[in-house]
Amino acid sequence: MSLLVDKLKKDFGNIWNQSNNFAFQTGFTVIDIMSSSMERGASSGGDYNFMNGGLFCKPYTFTGKSGTGKSSLAIQLQTAAVDYCTRRFGPYVDFVMFDVEKHTTLERIRELSKWNDVEIYNRLHFVQQKVSIEEIFNEIQRICSKKEKMKDESYIEFPILNLDGSGFHHYYPTFVLIDSIAALREYKEMEYDKAGELKENKSIVENIDAMRAAKKNTAFIMQIKNLCMDYNIHIGMINHIETEASMDMFSKPSRNLLHLKAGERLKGGNELIFQSAFMINLTYGKRIDDNDPIYGPYVRGAINKVTYLKNKNGKEGLLFPMVFDSDKGYMPELSDFETLLEFKYGISGTSVYTLDILPEYKLTRKNVLEICYDNPIVARAIQFTSRALLNSLLVYNNEPLNIAQLVEGLSLEDRMNLILHYSIDYPGYINMGLVVTPELIEQTLKSNMRFTEALGNALNDLVRLKIDLHKMGYEMQDHQYSLDDIVKNPNAEYLPFFD
Repeated sequence: MSLLVDKLKKDFGNIWNQSNNFAFQTGFTVIDIMSSSMERGASSGGDYNFMNGGLFCKPYTFTGKSGTGKSSLAIQLQTAAVDYCTRRFGPYVDFVMFDVEKHTTLERIRELSKWNDVEIYNRLHFVQQKVSIEEIFNEIQRICSKKEKMKDESYIEFPILNLDGSGFHHYYPTFVLIDSIAALREYKEMEYDKAGELKENKSIVENIDAMRAAKKNTAFIMQIKNLCMDYNIHIGMINHIETEASMDMFSKPSRNLLHLKAGERLKGGNELIFQSAFMINLTYGKRIDDNDPIYGPYVRGAINKVTYLKNKNGKEGLLFPMVFDSDKGYMPELSDFETLLEFKYGISGTSVYTLDILPEYKLTRKNVLEICYDNPIVARAIQFTSRALLNSLLVYNNEPLNIAQLVEGLSLEDRMNLILHYSIDYPGYINMGLVVTPELIEQTLKSNMRFTEALGNALNDLVRLKIDLHKMGYEMQDHQYSLDDIVKNPNAEYLPFFD
């Protein structure tokens, strides 16, 4: 270390903080992998590298035209991240939603999150009333204050190392969603005259002053960024794309962001673009309806496209398919299935398909969801293959692995072990089976070195030669670990994620 850097560290103390950020995976492969980077982790077995991607404690903006399901996706991502954290650190993680537009029902959140009533009660703080941006900021400040007062209970060590090699400690995460930032306004209380009659407003222009709203949004997002970092607040903001009106027929529309079209902007001011670390955008795609029921009776919606318009931790502007059902929201397993079909990777066939890693199952678009529900290992195999593809393309910039060659000659049991080791649960698939033991994983990897060496860290989750005991698996031992039991019994003994 140079003398100058050493001096600065001592003088500035905590201000000069070279610590890492730990992301929480959602099970939506494209979202997780597109924001991934290689990080150093630590366990009792020593240091290792792992993919760190998902939702970071930085401001997110979810955009898209009306009807693309941006609110549904945001709710699904944040509630799935809550599940991910709860399985690893206990029931201390929560989800706060400010439904300013008043379009979301509690039943809709239950459907999208797959949470039962107990989980809804324990994890969700749902605000559905008129609220100003100042009130939201004050509420988030109160959350941070409570965390600080309960630091002994809410401060934990995460499986990631700081740049100096020390352990990374932070608060339990809190996920906050504002739907939408564009709908925040100052409200006037209703006024009555002496006779008790409601007074009419002569003008409401002052309540919808765009310049004043943009100024407040700017102040909000610039201040909230510090709270996000300091107290592990993961904030998501729904916003709407609109087209600028041109007063001059000869002037060219400006481009506010590389992957936004010229003349497009977000409501609430451009500072929301500049200060957001991540912007996830959804666009319309192929309709799935009674005239074209490509997924049988299970899906009525569309195959939309998702991209990062802004991504501080990965590539931007790449479009990937996302299957949307108007009732269930976005379908992560079908979205990955469409990605494999689009890239023609790890899958064979024309109308009837087989996965190279698990060819025992014959899949079609009409039966794949039912097969995944009946045989969760198939869902994990789809994600395994999708992670292999996207890690190669987006993180390592390599040609994707030839899975068919790598698994040639491996037994079904060995392939299932590898699938479970190099994939995680999709949202809604938690505990649909039993777990595979760490001993089997270690034995499989040692006996198939060509597979392990070829993969390297490209598919690794947070552990190496170990398996998360709360993951979905298959029948290999006598115990099953239920997330519901953990939530219902706060005194339950938590199995360590790292040992």
